[in-house]
Amino acid sequence: MTRHSKNNTAAPIFTYHERKNVKGTFVLIFSHCICIDFNTLKQRLASDSLRKFEQCWLCLCIAINPVSTPEGYIFCKECILYSLSKQLEEYKLKKLKWEKQLQLYEQQLREKEQSEQEQLKRKILQENLCGNLNTKKSKLSHDESVKSGFKPTIDSTVLSTSFWLPNDQGKGGGFSKLDKPPVKPEKNLKCPITSKPLKLKDLITVNAEVSHEVEDDPTSPVIWLCSISKKPISHNKAILIKDTGQVVLQRFTDKLDATEFISLIPGGTGFAAHNSVEASKYRPVMGS
Repeated sequence: MTRHSKNNTAAPIFTYHERKNVKGTFVLIFSHCICIDFNTLKQRLASDSLRKFEQCWLCLCIAINPVSTPEGYIFCKECILYSLSKQLEEYKLKKLKWEKQLQLYEQQLREKEQSEQEQLKRKILQENLCGNLNTKKSKLSHDESVKSGFKPTIDSTVLSTSFWLPNDQGKGGGFSKLDKPPVKPEKNLKCPITSKPLKLKDLITVNAEVSHEVEDDPTSPVIWLCSISKKPISHNKAILIKDTGQVVLQRFTDKLDATEFISLIPGGTGFAAHNSVEASKYRPVMGS
């Protein structure tokens, strides 16, 4: 067990580690100094921590039976199918929950309609029996009505906000659980990276030419080659031809129509001018 003297802020001085944990960027907005990323840890990533061009966006391994989305993200065929199947399973569970909530909501509407009809019948009977006689309510009659089990009418908004009542518990904000009909879940499958709608028919098979970094060594890492120049593709801009599935460097596609190819997402490098090389993570203030 760590000694208490080693905890954060336990020392008489503010250490470098503690200062780094709570470090933030201060911005001047309307003559007010505001810290926009207080308590956010930042780390610059090296090239080893960035995804390579031929790697899958889900498993971060060399793509096996690679396919590409219309946005240019490369996945293993098994990985993307597994992700879409999980989305279908979640949709089925959400649909079952929605159907139960819908039945409960319809039942609540029927009960409300029946109670309104019963109240209307009681009102008509009371008017026919009592006629036009105006009677004054006394304390005695009120006590008798309470003893007989008569419940005075209370506004529904008051009941919905009375969270302490066991029969009329509401959610925060003063709204009961079934004030509105439940929203039907969407069946649209989404890309696991961009969260944009994605269909199976939109996936395009990638027929990339494969080689090794060291030609004579089959155990060296796998790299993809340009189908025209036979040069390795690392961080270069490349495109995928829709009809053939070939991967070609972008500088060789001047005569192609924009609808005939897809621009692939290039691999990462260690240079900030090419892509984002800084990762950030929020943590509680002065965590141990």
